[in-house]
Amino acid sequence: LLVNEGEGAISGDLAVEGRGALERWDPLSGATSPWPARQAGEHLHTRVRLERRESVVLAIDPAGSPQADVSVFPFPGAVIAAIEGPWRAKDTEGREVDAPALADWAQAPGWETFTGTLCYSATFDLPASPAGEAVYLDLGVVGDIAEVRVNGQPAGVRAWAPYVLEVGAACRSGTNALEMRVTNSMANAYEGEQCPSGLIGPVTLRRAAHSIG
Repeated sequence: LLVNEGEGAISGDLAVEGRGALERWDPLSGATSPWPARQAGEHLHTRVRLERRESVVLAIDPAGSPQADVSVFPFPGAVIAAIEGPWRAKDTEGREVDAPALADWAQAPGWETFTGTLCYSATFDLPASPAGEAVYLDLGVVGDIAEVRVNGQPAGVRAWAPYVLEVGAACRSGTNALEMRVTNSMANAYEGEQCPSGLIGPVTLRRAAHSIG
């Protein structure tokens, strides 16, 4: 069991004692997949990457043989474009509000101790890409919970950093509609805090990387 307790992604070489086929198990989703490795003596050598607070189980199947050419599933790579808006902010009743987007609403006059949910929307353009290619939406900084939809389709919920979601299946070439509901900390209203709140960003699109650097 490997756990990244740091504040940023980590990657590197790893030697695991044992012989057999290496598998990667995701404790959060339950998904399993073969993982590339090569045998050197009594150890399997591989490379791993863990995002902030991510955990993974590497399991050895002694009945199998290590495979060095197993494809690594993609993960967020280089930035394709920034989604700068214009952004619209509405309350949960659909009324437009003057809360800022790509900024901390707890620092805006009149919003300092507001606790609740605001709905943000914008559009973005995506160039043509091969069908099924992974595309990642990186929300940057969010305070605190983001529920995302792309072209009306649910894309996922994130409650802690990194606020990154794979949205390729929901995207299309050309103009896409992005909507999200962001809910902040109750400490702002109940304790008079000004915890970072809302969609702070920057919001970017990132292409997929297929090899662990």
